[in-house]
Parts: sequence; structure tokens; C-alpha cells
Amino acid sequence: ITPPNCDDNNCTTTDSYNTTTCTCENTPITPPNCDDNNCTTTDSYNTTTCTCENTPITPPNCDDGLCGTTDTYDTATCMCIHTPITPPNCDDNNCTTTDSYNTTTCTCENTPITPPNCDDGNASTSDIYNEDSCNCEHLLLDFMLVIPSAFSPNDDGINDVFKPQGQNIVSVQVEIYNRWGNKVYHEINTIPDMNGWDGTGQNGNCETGVYVYAITTKFVDGSETFYRGNITLIR
Repeated sequence: ITPPNCDDNNCTTTDSYNTTTCTCENTPITPPNCDDNNCTTTDSYNTTTCTCENTPITPPNCDDGLCGTTDTYDTATCMCIHTPITPPNCDDNNCTTTDSYNTTTCTCENTPITPPNCDDGNASTSDIYNEDSCNCEHLLLDFMLVIPSAFSPNDDGINDVFKPQGQNIVSVQVEIYNRWGNKVYHEINTIPDMNGWDGTGQNGNCETGVYVYAITTKFVDGSETFYRGNITLIR
């Protein structure tokens, strides 16, 4: 008898005819190992086609939400790699700020520093904060009074008033005497508010001539200086 066709059209079996039992035998075939040693694929055996199928896996989202790392997917290990980023140099070369790197926002922060109190408690110095060097500077004040030697009160708008000038002065007391020793003018005031002597006295315009001034000046450091000299009135 001609043996029948034992092919079961199933590639997962080996098909043969047993001449002893006169029956077809379809023996299951052990599927091959479809592992391609590639972690970027899923590996399976297709029993329909009897072939290995290695389906690419979509890489995961490796973003760790941290701006301080670069996030990549390693196809060799199939793992996310989070590499720390070296923070930038946040120094703004400005000594009036503290400079830091914010690891949350990944931005430089330059916070203004409150300037120190530069007052050295010395009334003879001007105390300032130098923002270029970020240091206190104590400059000696100029304690002096400038006293004119002559004036011409003729209402021409030029040198019409005898008025001392100076800096760092608290108050000035000015007294003017004529050649007979009579006081013709007296004023105590600050330099900015001083009226000055306009060349008049109780009896009107004073005569052309030489007068004597006596000036007491109080400076900001508490010191006092007395000045005495001559002033020429010219008409």
C-alpha cells in the first residue's frame, strides 16, 4: 500500500509514516531559542511561520525631570543614563552680589549684597562705600574757610556781598568792625543760608575803606577756628 501523505502543514512538527502501526506521526519540534541578545527587541517564536521574530522595543522616556543632568538611553545596556552637567561659572565679576547656581532652575543667581555701614565714627572723614572695590573708603574732610579780602557792593551783580565760603562747616559767626571799633555787621548762620554783609550799617551805606572781620567757625568734627583780618570795601 502506498503510504499516505502525513504532512499536517504544521511547521512545528516533523511528519512521518509509522510502517509498524501504519499511522502518521506528527512529532512536535522543540522551538529554537530566539533570543538575539539584544535588549532593544522582544524575541518570540512564530508558530505559524516557524521563524523567530525580534520586534524593536520603543526606548523609554529617560527624562528624570532634573535640569542638572543630560538624559540618554544606552542601547547596549537598555538602561537610562543620567549624566550630571557641570554647573557654569556664575561669577558676574561684581563684588556687590553673591553668585550661586540654582540646581532646581539650573540658572545663575546673582543676589545683591547690602552694603555695609561705612561710618567710622570720625567726624573728620567722609565715609563712602566703593561699589567697584566693595570697600569702605574714609576720606579726610577739608576743614577750611575762604574769606574774601575785598568786595564792591555797587549792585553790579559782581562781588556785591562779603560772604565767607567753606566746606564741612556747621555754623559761622561773622562780625565786622569799622576803624573806630564799632560793630557794623553781625550774623550767625550756616554757609548755605548766610546772607553776608552788603556793605551797609545802621546808618545806611558804609564808607569805602578797610574794615576788620572777626569770624568764628564751627566744623562738623566739633572743632572751632577763629579768624581775624581785614576786608576792603570798595564803592
